[in-house]
Amino acid sequence: MPKVKNYILFFEECDEISKEELNNLVEKLYKNNILKNAKGIILGNYSIDNDYFECVFKKYVNNIPMIKCTDFGHCECNVFLPIGAEVELDADKQKVTILNNIFE
Repeated sequence: MPKVKNYILFFEECDEISKEELNNLVEKLYKNNILKNAKGIILGNYSIDNDYFECVFKKYVNNIPMIKCTDFGHCECNVFLPIGAEVELDADKQKVTILNNIFE
């Protein structure tokens, strides 16, 4: 795995994986320190059960800011999530703010 620092993980599912497969995938992310080292998590859609999706992540991380945003990924309305941009994640307000000009 490449070593990445100061990142926000965004995650969504589009292939209708089972709850067991989802749990196994999140457990692998946890065991490989991908969840533990994240500064924040943005969750998109889980086509089977969105509440379960959030619960699985909370089972492995409860001290990392997390927001639910169903407007990115494989849906009709997509927000722009620039990879590599400096951002601020406010879990209390369920808000992500892009801090630098990404179009320079």
